[in-house]
Amino acid sequence: MTNSNEPMRNINPYFLLEVSQNATDEEIQASFHAKMKSSKDREQLVNAYSKIRNQSARNQFKWMAINSFMADPKQGGEGSSSIALDELIQELAFLSDWETGDLQNV
Repeated sequence: MTNSNEPMRNINPYFLLEVSQNATDEEIQASFHAKMKSSKDREQLVNAYSKIRNQSARNQFKWMAINSFMADPKQGGEGSSSIALDELIQELAFLSDWETGDLQNV
């Protein structure tokens, strides 16, 4: 069971469901159902699945991961909500170009 003192928001749903960040809705759903059959900690799986179940949820999770990384860049590690620095740089570069109206470089 999940330790009630451990914040569930720090668990990376991609890591928990063992799918890539490029996984499709169908791949995520299949992994979720397979893990639900064998897992004793279903609450954690449901929480992870709800964070990345569709593209809208994945976009929101990515945005929250970027914001939390900006607030505390020392966090991270396997299974945490950390993001890859190269992804952060690409996202920030896009936002910078978007804000200035220079979308020719995107």
